[in-house]
Amino acid sequence: MKLFWTIAVLGMIALPLNAASVDEVAEEAVGGWKLEFTTPDGEYRTPIVLVGRQHDEFVAWYVAGDEPEAFSKVKLDGEELHMTIRPKEFGGDVKATLVAHLSGTNACAGTVKYAENGGDSGEFKFKGKRIDLSEFDEKEVWKIGFVAPDGEQRRAQVTVLAAGEKLYAWYSSDRYELPAKKMTMTGDQAVMSLTVTTNEGDVVDVSFRGTISGDRVRGNATWSAGGESGSFPFRGERDS
Repeated sequence: MKLFWTIAVLGMIALPLNAASVDEVAEEAVGGWKLEFTTPDGEYRTPIVLVGRQHDEFVAWYVAGDEPEAFSKVKLDGEELHMTIRPKEFGGDVKATLVAHLSGTNACAGTVKYAENGGDSGEFKFKGKRIDLSEFDEKEVWKIGFVAPDGEQRRAQVTVLAAGEKLYAWYSSDRYELPAKKMTMTGDQAVMSLTVTTNEGDVVDVSFRGTISGDRVRGNATWSAGGESGSFPFRGERDS
């Protein structure tokens, strides 16, 4: 796989029941899909779309090149997941809104509505399939625990996947379901970096740096937000 964003294999895009709780919705919605569509100008494309969660809100990314782009206005409307973006590959001149729904086992479908700045508008259909773990060479699951800067005990699961010589990670907890920005293991040293948004809207960059000994890991996490920074210890163990 070219991109680590294809690690999001832990769920499906949409389709919860209207009466489901946020946690039940997240269990079905979080994950990654490989879409397939032909644009109005006849170009066949297969981008990746990831859906994650921060607290009670969904977040999503569009991947067509080497860098992910965040969707805005990601929300559920009944049995459909809506998300909007201005892709950089079109210079930000095109606004696109994806509306996705489950179309079968491990399959989704929907429409893309687009509008160019001062130009054409319209829509086209897409279909997609869930990215499967079988596409990766190896998989490891780690359980980690730490006391966060707010003084509360936190626990999380980190799924590490290998594709060729590259490692990718997905961070999962009661508050977050997010891909890591970076995952490396060199000898007994492991580094995972991610960016999260707090309940108050603060964007925090966090890097976990640990030493692996057998099936255990321990180390320190550094964080920075709004000109402030700090660190806290963490430890964990291999779950599978």
